[in-house]
Amino acid sequence: MFKTSDKVVCVDDRFLNELDHPEIFHGKWITKGQVYVVEDIQICCEPPPEELCLRLVGIYGQDERLGEVMFEAWRFRQLEEVREENRKAQQEPVQT
Repeated sequence: MFKTSDKVVCVDDRFLNELDHPEIFHGKWITKGQVYVVEDIQICCEPPPEELCLRLVGIYGQDERLGEVMFEAWRFRQLEEVREENRKAQQEPVQT
């Protein structure tokens, strides 16, 4: 579960529909592998269904149809979780 001030890593920056294009968000879009800080967490209703969404520090903007720029939480993972997975992957012996 996310909380404000968490550091998160974007794991999915795909454009899934016409609402996901950067020009709608005034050029502000997330980048896979980039680390962000969670500023706020809300339930978003647009487009349906309701989803947990994150507002990120440094990505601001207002869309006339959607309001404040926020991104679905499933697009992110906790930074520490990703780091731990990377440590484990580096420790595993390489199979040849």
